[in-house]
Amino acid sequence: SKLKVIGVTGTDGKTTVSNLIYQILNQAGKKVGLVTTIGAKIGKKAFDTGFHVTSPDSVSLQKILKDMVKNKCEFAVIEVTSHGLDQERFAGVEFDTAVLTNITHEHLDYHKTWEKYRETKGLLFQSVKTASILNKDDSSYDYISAVLPYNSQLISYGIAKKDATIYAQNIRDLDTNTIFEVVDGTIAFTLTPKLLGEFNVLNILASLGAAKVYGIDVDDIKKAIFAFKSPKGRLE
Repeated sequence: SKLKVIGVTGTDGKTTVSNLIYQILNQAGKKVGLVTTIGAKIGKKAFDTGFHVTSPDSVSLQKILKDMVKNKCEFAVIEVTSHGLDQERFAGVEFDTAVLTNITHEHLDYHKTWEKYRETKGLLFQSVKTASILNKDDSSYDYISAVLPYNSQLISYGIAKKDATIYAQNIRDLDTNTIFEVVDGTIAFTLTPKLLGEFNVLNILASLGAAKVYGIDVDDIKKAIFAFKSPKGRLE
């Protein structure tokens, strides 16, 4: 309750989006903690959690959050897995904002059906306090947007979807980076990340949705995105 907790879920892109949000908030001068399947960071200090597969159990997670509070963090960015949601590893965590990348046909060995998998992902969004950021290009958009609390803000994103809150257009892949234009209402700006592929454009848009909730300046966003490198093991 002493942290603004941002949860990031989805089949693909969770770790990248979590790291993008962490980097943007850091660039804006915020004190932020991060918990992903790769490890954790408190402020700018990284430490190995030993998870590497899925979300920590609820006691371990609360200990990490407690350390964040001790270190005067304002934000906690947490990668949220479907296994973790199903097993209530996030019990007691009040999510201020939730982000969805996509829901595709994976983890069905555990959830049995795609519908059950989607329903489990939806658990994150049912009690979000401030805002939900959803991918308008994904087939789960209508289902997840229908389970949001009536008083929470919905921010949508997509590629060339002019009815989305934030959308990307004029995407060009170069040898080592991508160039595209972001449109957010009356604001438009160009980004040149060192990330390739349309899926990474969507990952960046998801992180911009979170930045929008907290009023992060466009200059800080541009600097953070330009300097961002893919997390370990992602498209190496």
